[in-house]
Amino acid sequence: MRSSRRTAVIVAVVVAVIVLLAVVWWALSRDDGSPAATPSPSVSTAAPSSSPSPTADPTPTTPAATSAPEQPGAEPEPTTAPEQPGTEPQQPAKTTVDVVTTYAGWNTLSSALEAGAYATTVQSDGVCTITATQGATTVSAQSAAVPDASTTSCGGLAIGGDQLGSGSWQVVVSYASSTAVGTAAPITVEIP
Repeated sequence: MRSSRRTAVIVAVVVAVIVLLAVVWWALSRDDGSPAATPSPSVSTAAPSSSPSPTADPTPTTPAATSAPEQPGAEPEPTTAPEQPGTEPQQPAKTTVDVVTTYAGWNTLSSALEAGAYATTVQSDGVCTITATQGATTVSAQSAAVPDASTTSCGGLAIGGDQLGSGSWQVVVSYASSTAVGTAAPITVEIP
C-alpha cells in the first residue's frame, strides 16, 4: 500500500512539473520578440533665478491613445512617446581606461612610424588610433583593436613615411569603443 501511495505522489509531482513547464513555455511563446517600449530620457535646463519658485517638469505629457477594444487573443501593440523636437537621446558616459604604449619608433625596413599599445579593458568593438604631431602638422592612422585575455591590443599601428617629414614627432596612441576611451602618454620619435 505504501509503495502505491509513494508512486502516486511521485506521478502527481511529475505531472505538476510538466504542467508548470507547459505554462511557462506557453507564456514565453506569446512574446513576439519585439522590444518593450522604454521612455527616453529628457534633459532640461533652466536659467537661475534670484527668487525661489516651484519647479515643474517642463516635459508635456501626452495622454495615451484610445483604440477599439482588443480582440480576444490579440496582442497589444507597443506604444512609444513621441520624440521632442530638437532633442537627441543621451548617450551614457564612456569609461576612461588606461592606454599603455609598448613601442613607438621609426622602422627603416617599412619606412614607417610604427607603434603598439594596449588598453586596460577587454572589448571587441574598439578602434586604436596613432596620431603624430610636428608643429601644426598632424597625421593619424587607425586599426581595429584586438581583445585578448586581460587587455585589448593596439598592435600594428603605422603611418607611412611619405606622410611625415624628418625631425621630432610627438606620437600618441588612443583607444575608443562604444563604452570606453583612453589616451596614452605622448612619446617623442625622431624621423630621419
